[in-house]
Amino acid sequence: MEQMCRVLIVDDEVLVRQGIRHYLDWEKHGFRIVGEASNGREGLEAIERLRPHIVLTDIVMPIMEGEEFTRLIKKHHPEIEVIVLSSYGEFDYVRSTFQNGVADYILKPKLETQELLRVLQNTAKRIPSIRYTGEGSGAGPDAESLLEKLASGYDADEAAPPAVLAELFPHAEFVLVGRLNPAGRRAGGAQHAGESGPLLAERLRQALATAEPLAAALGPARVYGLPAAAFGAAAGSEAALVGLEAGRRTALAAALRQCAAAEADPADRSASAFASSADTPPSGTAERQERPSAASDASAPSERPPASSTARTDSSASGEARTPGGTGPRDSQSFGSDLNESHSAAPGSAGSASNRSVYWAAGESFSSLRDFGSSYRRLRELLETRFYFPDRSLILPEELPRPGEPLPSFDLHRFTEEIKRQHFDKAFCELREYAAKMAGDYRSTPMGLRSFLGNIVFNLITLLGNMDYDASDLEEAKYGFFREIEEAPNAPAAVSLLENVLCRIESKVAKHTDQPGDANMKRLLAYIDEHYAQPLSLTGLGRHFHFNPSYLSSYFAAHNKEGFSEYLNKIRVTKAEELLRGGELSISEISGRVGYSDPGYFTKVFKKHTGFSPSQYRRQHPSGR
Repeated sequence: MEQMCRVLIVDDEVLVRQGIRHYLDWEKHGFRIVGEASNGREGLEAIERLRPHIVLTDIVMPIMEGEEFTRLIKKHHPEIEVIVLSSYGEFDYVRSTFQNGVADYILKPKLETQELLRVLQNTAKRIPSIRYTGEGSGAGPDAESLLEKLASGYDADEAAPPAVLAELFPHAEFVLVGRLNPAGRRAGGAQHAGESGPLLAERLRQALATAEPLAAALGPARVYGLPAAAFGAAAGSEAALVGLEAGRRTALAAALRQCAAAEADPADRSASAFASSADTPPSGTAERQERPSAASDASAPSERPPASSTARTDSSASGEARTPGGTGPRDSQSFGSDLNESHSAAPGSAGSASNRSVYWAAGESFSSLRDFGSSYRRLRELLETRFYFPDRSLILPEELPRPGEPLPSFDLHRFTEEIKRQHFDKAFCELREYAAKMAGDYRSTPMGLRSFLGNIVFNLITLLGNMDYDASDLEEAKYGFFREIEEAPNAPAAVSLLENVLCRIESKVAKHTDQPGDANMKRLLAYIDEHYAQPLSLTGLGRHFHFNPSYLSSYFAAHNKEGFSEYLNKIRVTKAEELLRGGELSISEISGRVGYSDPGYFTKVFKKHTGFSPSQYRRQHPSGR
């Protein structure tokens, strides 16, 4: 019978989770923190994997709140005890969780070390499957608990004395290996429904032991499982530490490549014994699968709607990026609904042959566990680069392309001004180029790329609406886009979603342009009305609006009853008539005021349009009439 009580922490505030984890030396008091999760759905996935005795959960969380979470725990795992964390104003929620069978609750404002320990100890004593004594096993630290401390930020010297570390990890060289299942991440857990293979450490042990003819080159190697709590029990990722003899990392990389290739191509089961082991459930898995899991139950509609999730950054009113808060209606038309062909054709996008379900990564070797923390952080960053390399099953730092100059910030102000001037071709060309560069720069975080694309689409739709375009369909569909961009498996797929939006806007602009009296023509006429007193010409106008002067002349004649020169003269003569009726300025001054530097030419044009010379017109229309 076990003596250690396993505890899972579920709270959407990372500082609360980390604070609880480091309140005490929990193992000294007979507890082991086996995992963390940021919401109820992630918590259910972690429970399936970690099998805690006690779940310590917040009551108000996004995606799935504590009340629903508690109900599902007690429905599918009645043996697990639940302790609720709450604030003063949430007692109605707490009362409802007691109806579901929670063991106790703690007010967050009064969350103190001794109070938390007392509640946990009282709860642990009621669990019949463990013989809780209130003390640790007394056997000293084990490798797993030390690795958990190292991954949580402890220095090696703080985690254990050097002699203990040398005894538990007697190796000349270490390499951290990670495995990421994006499908599991999107489902909310490291091991999603349907993935019944062994955990990463066991996979590696079986694979390295049978990786002929690489076993001889690899030499004696030992695999240490990194606790899921450290690497992210609900992040779709796993990690392990491999201890090696000096100079063996190259052989390890070759073995990992063989493992990753076998897993990426299930049809090639002869490539490695790893492939068959990945399909073999660990002991007890098949028995657990006979019972419906809480995670599968969580996919059904809950009685309470999920809380709104993320909020995007806001901005200034001068055209800077603004993005919507939260997510929109789930039944909104999706931007990707008509993207099936282009999306599946994009490299690494959903539905393509290169869309891998699992990614592996191996960091650089290090000789001292003092370097574990920095190597661990680099491994997490390395796994995230798979977003930019969807065709790679194994990601190694030495195989990443050499990065170029850092990408400058996108000039959103200039982009906004181009859109307002309806220079869509120029604005979209620059946007496409920038998005392609960003999707090719693995130094950009996936969150950064997704946020950029979401910001751009939000601003585009807002601008179109303000410019009298019918953007109602885009407005309705934008929430589908935000959802799809968050779920995009890789950078090419994310950029293909933006391309779909731009194509829809271009189609809308083209239809708008083909209409009589379209916005482009109105814009040209408005500009002439405002700047008639300046020396205007087709060349200057074309330069300002990015039109070829010859095309602009034809375009003007096709969309207006007067040509450019005739219209300009009409506007100038009309303004001159107003000034002549005022009676204060000389004819020479009026000529300059309306854009004619030569008074003689002004008189000729004026008489052609009115039938009178400026002097005759003034006599016919004396001041005050």
